[in-house]
Amino acid sequence: MGTALLKHTLLCLIVVSQCVSVQGCVSHYEFAIEEFCLAKFKLDMQMLDQRQWCSWEDTVELYSDLTNCTYIVAQGMNCYWPNRMVDEFFIQVHRYYFHNCSLSGRLLKDPPNRILGPFIVVPILVTLLMTALVVWRSKRSEGIVLIDLQPAWQQTTLEMHPHAVCCAKRPLKMFVVKCWTFKRSD
Repeated sequence: MGTALLKHTLLCLIVVSQCVSVQGCVSHYEFAIEEFCLAKFKLDMQMLDQRQWCSWEDTVELYSDLTNCTYIVAQGMNCYWPNRMVDEFFIQVHRYYFHNCSLSGRLLKDPPNRILGPFIVVPILVTLLMTALVVWRSKRSEGIVLIDLQPAWQQTTLEMHPHAVCCAKRPLKMFVVKCWTFKRSD
């Protein structure tokens, strides 16, 4: 039992010593990255026009310098990197400098209504028109043209047969159409 208690005490001392070094690092590290890294980054960003803040080509070097600075300060202070403080630091930097930037580097916004309107209205009208066409077509009788054609090997010339009768699916409706029939010419 004494050995287990000794192991437990030793483990607690190791954990506490690590927590103390990390906790002690946080306040000093936060001050150091704000004084050294953020101050330089602010000056560099002020040199850029605010419209260029979202241009990755213009800010990539400044952003890399800021990242490297936080790493070098952490190494110099024997702090872990990355850590919670670095995450919060970069979130604040993004909130201030890059909050209007999209992933492509430009702020995304809707196009003007004169352009957006047709892209919305045209598909709606086409859908309504097609629905109306289907309903109208389903209410009409669908005719099947029945024509007695001669076998294909006897087809040589094309003549018009003026009195061909076609029957609809509904046998009460009869109508005359001009049908083409093939007649052999000898």
